[in-house]
Parts: sequence; C-alpha cells; structure tokens
Amino acid sequence: CQLLGNLVQERRLQRSRVGEFQILAQWALQDPLTGLANRRAWDQQLQELANSGAALTKPLCLAMLDVDKLKHVNDARGHDAGDAVLRAAASGLRGALRASDFAARWGGDEFALLLQDVPPQHARAIVERIRAATDRQIAEQTEQTPTLSAGVVGVASGTVIQTDRLWQRADAALLKAKHAGGSCSVEYTPPGLQAE
Repeated sequence: CQLLGNLVQERRLQRSRVGEFQILAQWALQDPLTGLANRRAWDQQLQELANSGAALTKPLCLAMLDVDKLKHVNDARGHDAGDAVLRAAASGLRGALRASDFAARWGGDEFALLLQDVPPQHARAIVERIRAATDRQIAEQTEQTPTLSAGVVGVASGTVIQTDRLWQRADAALLKAKHAGGSCSVEYTPPGLQAE
C-alpha cells in the first residue's frame, strides 16, 4: 500500500511539473505587458518560415508597426499612460487580426505582424485597415491620440523566404512612414522603382 501511495504521489508531482513547465514556456514566449507574443516567439516564427527552405505555397505579408510619439505620452503623462497605450495597441491588433495571423510586440513601442494568405497587391491596404482600427482602439481605451505607423512587405507565393531581407525592407518602409509624418502605412518599394 505504501508503494502504491508513493507511486500516486510521484504521478501527481509529475503532472504538477508538466503544468509548471507549460506555464514557464508560455511566459518565455509572451510579452507580459501586452499579452502578445514577444520577440523570441517572433524570431521562432520567422525561423520556421526560413527553415522550410521551400517556396511559399501561399502569399504572405510582413509588417512592422511603431507607436507614433509614445515618448511624448510618457513625458507628459507618465509611463503608466504609455503602458496603457501599448496595451490598447495590442488589444486593437488582436481585434483586427484573423486567427491565422501572428502578432508580436517586437520591442519597446514596436509591433510585428505576419499575415498569411495576403496577396502582395493587397498587403498595404490590409495593414492600413488594421493600423487604422488599432488607432481607434487606442483612442477609445486611453483617451489619448497616439497612432501607429507601419512598414509593409508583401511576398508572393512561389517565393523562397529570406527573413533578414524581409525584415530590412519592412524597417525601411516603416522609416518612410515615420518621415511622412506617421499615422500611415508605407509599402516597401525597391530602390529602382521608387517614384520621382
């Protein structure tokens, strides 16, 4: 009987440890402030895409978003107000995305999106819809006016993913959105194809 009791106790301890490991794994991949995936989870998601080495069977869109003038909010109203903006942005993103989409807090005031099955010709318009919906969510939840800027890269099916290059392009497009005054989405355009 004592041996059976020890076995039952050992089983309970193992189940408890499995639950603890699952919680730790979740914490390791989740941003504690926003509840979105964190940078580590984002990097894993992109690594999975790159590791396949095969051409995409469906198009996708990668977008990098940045909260405009969050520093002004932090300076004028405090970091709690800035955190409220970040939480509202995360809430807006979650509400505007499909189940197949992936959103992460990339760091600081930046977010990253990976949208599956989005044709390149529709990528900017879709990200702009998500961005505008998130802006509205920030205003409603915080009664503050920060907005988002977005850099967008659409990738056609049949393309072999080079994640570093995609990320650099999204970052370059985001920089253009910021230079244009923010509160907009800009799609990456190869240097030779830019309008005069």
